[in-house]
Amino acid sequence: MVNVTLLVPCKDANCHDVEARTRMWDWQTLVIRDRLYGEALKMGLFQATTRYVATMDADGQHTTADLRTLYDDLLVESADMVIGRQRGKPRGVRSLASGMLNLAASILAGEYVPDFGSGLRIFKRDLALDYVDSLPDGFDFNAVLTMKFLLEGRDVRWVDVPYHPRQRGKSHVRFSDGLKTLRSLYRVVQHDG
Repeated sequence: MVNVTLLVPCKDANCHDVEARTRMWDWQTLVIRDRLYGEALKMGLFQATTRYVATMDADGQHTTADLRTLYDDLLVESADMVIGRQRGKPRGVRSLASGMLNLAASILAGEYVPDFGSGLRIFKRDLALDYVDSLPDGFDFNAVLTMKFLLEGRDVRWVDVPYHPRQRGKSHVRFSDGLKTLRSLYRVVQHDG
């Protein structure tokens, strides 16, 4: 019986051979093309019929082995959400901006959060559906979903996965997306916190 649906949003060159690269054991895989990031994930949440949903970016920075690590941890720990935290990532401007965003988000959450925006995660579908109407269509989707889980007292865990350089396409995330994410998180805390 299929227990997990893997959602893979993709655009541009990232879509090349994505189905072959993300084929998972007996998991259902849904590749959602040419939509806004959060919009694609919401579409996938409604299309999925499994207990768990996993997400993975199509740019090659994550592997199916990384997903297996998260899935195993989810089952062993009975967590509500498990997020992959890349280790060994080169330092740079993007890394500094991401670190600052995680620090600000941690302050808003009231607890340390190592990576709010990771695209590699697995979570209980029914819990995510409880929040789907208030989840944004953009790149801030993952951060907002994580914050909602934390504010509701859900069991959210981070698991280290190795860093893999981007294999396909280029990042569509801009500095303005980081600011939008901070605004979205602040609104969630004000409304739900």
